[in-house]
Amino acid sequence: MQVRLPRSSEQFLGLDPGESKALAKALSQLHRQFRAPPNLRALFEAALASEKLADVRFRAAAFKSRILELLLACIESSGRNRQLSLPKPIARALQSLEGNSADQIKLSELAAKAGLSESYFKMLFRQSMGMPPAEFLRVLRLERAQLQLRATSALITDIALTAGFSSSQHFATAFRQQYGCTPSRFRAGHASWPDAGQPLHGAGATFHPIEAKIPGAAPAVAQTDLRWERIRR
Repeated sequence: MQVRLPRSSEQFLGLDPGESKALAKALSQLHRQFRAPPNLRALFEAALASEKLADVRFRAAAFKSRILELLLACIESSGRNRQLSLPKPIARALQSLEGNSADQIKLSELAAKAGLSESYFKMLFRQSMGMPPAEFLRVLRLERAQLQLRATSALITDIALTAGFSSSQHFATAFRQQYGCTPSRFRAGHASWPDAGQPLHGAGATFHPIEAKIPGAAPAVAQTDLRWERIRR
């Protein structure tokens, strides 16, 4: 899910400017990892189901209302559960990634940051994060690459190598698996988006301040202040 945060004095999801500002501030301060609210999946499904309301006049309003409920649930859950979300060794390892490129971090270094053997670190990381550490690092590298595709004019081959991929072909295959399209097609569809290099991390997703319409999004969704894009995993 991608969220465009409101500018000063701008309304967001039907809220007045003061409420919009407060919500934007809370979203920007979300912790990267925390235990999700138990009804998170149901909230997502309800938001997507708003597209199918029989009366088209209320689709956008229903979408805004349900997304607002989802965001508030994440904010509340982050504040309540952030200290309990991850084992301390895994939290230390993840903190070591802040400000570092995922392609420059080795698995053995992460295990050392956690103070664990590499084999035990792999097991604990998978239990905590739902994926092996190597897969997590791959996702971070792809996230960095897609931001470069949107925010720079660098050659795709150079982006691939900078992100730690052995070749542009290897990068294209991994990128297609993660985002459902090739790097060149992704860049063509997102080239006009401003402020692409300022992501806000949290809730297990990355929030990007964007303004352009998501290619292929349903009209009722594209008319709201919040856009969403389904990412294939």
